Amino acid sequence: MTIKATIEYLLKPLCQNEFWLFMGRNDIRYKYKRSMLGPFWLTLTNAVYIGMLAFIFGALFRTDDPMYVPWVASGVVLWNFVTAVINESATVYYDKKGFLLQSDHFKAPQLIYWTIWRNVLVLLHQLPIIFVVLFLFHQMPTFMSLLWLIVGLALFFAILLPLALIFALLTTRLRDLEPLITVGFTALFFLTPIMWLPEMLGDKAWIAHLNPFAYLLELVRNPMLGLPIASITFQVSIGFAVINWALTIVLYRRFKDRLVYWV
Repeated sequence: MTIKATIEYLLKPLCQNEFWLFMGRNDIRYKYKRSMLGPFWLTLTNAVYIGMLAFIFGALFRTDDPMYVPWVASGVVLWNFVTAVINESATVYYDKKGFLLQSDHFKAPQLIYWTIWRNVLVLLHQLPIIFVVLFLFHQMPTFMSLLWLIVGLALFFAILLPLALIFALLTTRLRDLEPLITVGFTALFFLTPIMWLPEMLGDKAWIAHLNPFAYLLELVRNPMLGLPIASITFQVSIGFAVINWALTIVLYRRFKDRLVYWV
């Protein structure tokens, strides 16, 4: 398969969206079918969780910065979204293998779009937490910040999509990677500036500067908080996206036809 054909294989399902849009919505409806609050139960539990984390870590770091609670709230919500997409993508080909085996015309990336869309719907139910916190701490974004947010979101998904595709393919072939991914992202939670701000580390701030996921969060979190996105963030993020897409194309060009044998 040529590189052009591989790119078409990966991206064409994005336009043919009837299947994964319906399945993503159906998952949410089915999961919360007999619940009064539905997915807003998750919003309430996350709000309590974020409040406890902000209180405990705020006391540990002895910070009274009004930016701290919005920083934690937006960071936790975004990180939960990223880890949910990666962890679910790691098992989606095996869990949904019936779709891969039933038709020669079904494209595996449709399962990834399904997974991401379902988690986008969950994310939308978490956004009120961020907006309420921003309002309470007088950190509402400006109109220009919202424009930058659109740019940041586009780059955010340009990075996350190939990551999901890569992990989905690799873990289908090597099942031992699944628990390693879970453990790895748990460790990354503490190494990424979610519960702490980079300036809190002093001369150890390089921990954040060497973490590509710190830049990934900054693309969306900074505009939400009314903060500028540094040029280095765009440079690292674009480089991260290019590397991810190059690796995705190489892997799927070589191994996509073997998926049906691996599941």
